[in-house]
Amino acid sequence: MSSMRFMMANPFYTPHILVPRAHRPLANPIPPPPDPGDRLIKQLRTAEVTCSCKTRLRTSSDQAFCEVWMLRRNDPKPDGFFADQDVHCLFVAVTLPINCSIAYQERASPVAIVDKFVGWRGNLDAPTWARWEPDKAHLFLSMRAAVAEVFGDLALTEHNTEVVSYLLFH
Repeated sequence: MSSMRFMMANPFYTPHILVPRAHRPLANPIPPPPDPGDRLIKQLRTAEVTCSCKTRLRTSSDQAFCEVWMLRRNDPKPDGFFADQDVHCLFVAVTLPINCSIAYQERASPVAIVDKFVGWRGNLDAPTWARWEPDKAHLFLSMRAAVAEVFGDLALTEHNTEVVSYLLFH
């Protein structure tokens, strides 16, 4: 009887109800599906290389150097109430080796935007590349055919339409 009086005296009291196991949150949440940046890195990462003159001279002509880096811009409109929504942007640029028999001015690609992420880099749904150290480039050695396919896909994304239209019409 005393518990009934307590419940009536305390309007915020809720009896303890166990949630069935099927409805409890998972201990390890399911990771988010890979985003375009993670897919690109997986596709291009055949060998991460250190950049040296020897490496550049000994590279076969059917390979390409892919430089991938992330830039982070602090929240453009901080209001002090909500957590910062930083903008993370993943870029890629490709350089062909010296011995590829292509003119010097055509061996370097324009910089392409692979993906953008707005949020905190520690979020569970943040892509893996958003956790990279900003302004630090990662250099990969990949096959030229794979790189050409990736750049063909990147040309169709909304992030790169300005660059593509400039290259086509200038």
